[in-house]
Amino acid sequence: MTEIKTERLLLKSTLTDIDRTKEMFSEISAANEIEAYFGIPTKEEIFSIKFPGFFNIYHNEQYIGYAALHRDNNKTDDYETEIYIITRYRRQGFAEEALKALIGAAFCGEIVGKVDRITSSVKQENAPSRALMLKIGFVQEKECVCFVVNEHQKFVALELVQFYLTRELFSR
Repeated sequence: MTEIKTERLLLKSTLTDIDRTKEMFSEISAANEIEAYFGIPTKEEIFSIKFPGFFNIYHNEQYIGYAALHRDNNKTDDYETEIYIITRYRRQGFAEEALKALIGAAFCGEIVGKVDRITSSVKQENAPSRALMLKIGFVQEKECVCFVVNEHQKFVALELVQFYLTRELFSR
């Protein structure tokens, strides 16, 4: 699947939207938001990954962020979702609309094959993202501490809330 359309959005696969993906990295990196948002420094290779579950999000032909679905590093059968919306486009329902479309396509097998369970890890302090996960139908599974390496090659502890969503919960 190279495109997912919603009422207001167009999600374009980075497999076919390569030039925009490179521009996106520059914009997001310059805004210095990824580190604050996810707790880890931005690495260009993250945004140049070529896999079918990574989509650039457009509203009225304007790039507004990305949504991704990829294998969960902790569980081989699960997929994890993530989303990033540029600050000036937040609080307009775009993240919810994009995630619902991406998750719906994933559960229908249109992105990476059969998907039964999707997870999401959100920084404890990110109340808007935690609320979004619950609004979409995710269930809070646990709170945990994750250690990542920062730009100074030092371990940093991130307090996370982990959520999950199954096909059955999403279709209710």
